[in-house]
Amino acid sequence: MAQGIAPADAVEWIQRRLAGSDLIRHYFDLREAGLDATEGADAVGALADVYVLGRCAALAAVAARIVGRDRVVHFNWPDGRLAHAVVACTPQHPGEPLRGDCVDVLGRCRLVDMEADLRSAIAPVTVEIGAIMPDDGFLEGEAASLALVCGRLPWLRRTLLLPPAPEPACSGFLEAASWARAARPSLDERSRPTPRG
Repeated sequence: MAQGIAPADAVEWIQRRLAGSDLIRHYFDLREAGLDATEGADAVGALADVYVLGRCAALAAVAARIVGRDRVVHFNWPDGRLAHAVVACTPQHPGEPLRGDCVDVLGRCRLVDMEADLRSAIAPVTVEIGAIMPDDGFLEGEAASLALVCGRLPWLRRTLLLPPAPEPACSGFLEAASWARAARPSLDERSRPTPRG
């Protein structure tokens, strides 16, 4: 199954979400703590590119190992392809209205707002609760890297009830983003978003 939002639709959607995101606010907080601007911006760009546009299901699958699959929400194209995956802050139930908040690599928002945003940005979407990417869907080193990401981004850490991240914050953030930064240029077609056909 192809993952991610189609490229033609993705640019405006991700720019709008990124501009006011928790990830951007966290970047500026870390800049005040001494994070190098260029390194930090590249880390933010890599995390957003890899885990919003194509590998969001991998992040949700790692989170499901911690909090359970009833917290994973997939928003799918009508043909069943994944548009975006998030982690709900409370358990969700198939067939019931979405409730509460959700998180992804960009931050926290209301589930109903995420659904409405996706519907307005791309097309009608269907909601699937509890779908988990299989273990063989992870790229080499990705699951371990995502465990670091979950521990370093405050909205993910709080949702997953992980312990406080150790210091130093700046180098820890760069370490957590290092896999995404290295993988971004070489991701193959199966891990990139594909156009609607």
